[in-house]
Amino acid sequence: TVAGDFTTSGGLLGASCLTLNGSSEYAAQTSATTWGFGGVFSVEMWIKSTADESAVLFDMYNGSNNNDRINIFNNGGTSICFKCYNSSGSVFTMVSNTVNPDDGKWHHVACTSSGSAQTIHYDGKLIGSFSNTIARTTNTNDPSMRLYIGCDKDVAYFWDGSIDELRMFSDVRTEAEIRADMFQGGTLANSGNLTARHSFNEGTSTAIDNSQGTAGRDLVLSDAGGW
Repeated sequence: TVAGDFTTSGGLLGASCLTLNGSSEYAAQTSATTWGFGGVFSVEMWIKSTADESAVLFDMYNGSNNNDRINIFNNGGTSICFKCYNSSGSVFTMVSNTVNPDDGKWHHVACTSSGSAQTIHYDGKLIGSFSNTIARTTNTNDPSMRLYIGCDKDVAYFWDGSIDELRMFSDVRTEAEIRADMFQGGTLANSGNLTARHSFNEGTSTAIDNSQGTAGRDLVLSDAGGW
């Protein structure tokens, strides 16, 4: 079990992190691209906030409808909500056990789906386990999606706080793998199936690099004040 008040200067694991104002700042792609996964995936990140509200951390959207969408948000300061849509746009909503993501401390969030089972981990501990058959493009294809960080697809529900070390994988991360790498800002112990990694270490300007290497998965910050 991970516990404690993770207080650092700059980013939690690097030189800087996103620190968004909750009203206008966010990061996103300039256009949609594939992300290297279909129905089997993991998304993880560090978050910190004092805002007691519903606010979006991660929204992956195809630009026209809810088919294959993935949405992760702070659910009113009492839980983490993980919404996953199938290839027909039907939504499956997974809500974690009660947690406190707006207590001003750093917390690690990881959401996974195997296509038939989903999990939510918080600070390295399983806080939600679900059994839903969710066929995102029949689980094997790789839909073209646009990623928004710190707001939803409509550029609303802004995150008021910090985000660090966003990672995506094309497999289901085990609890042991999540724990092994959650504090790692450098080389990962388990980097197999990594499809994107945004460490937010730039600290200036608006360009955000995907250090995994696929350039189409880079992000752009809405303004240079979001650090």
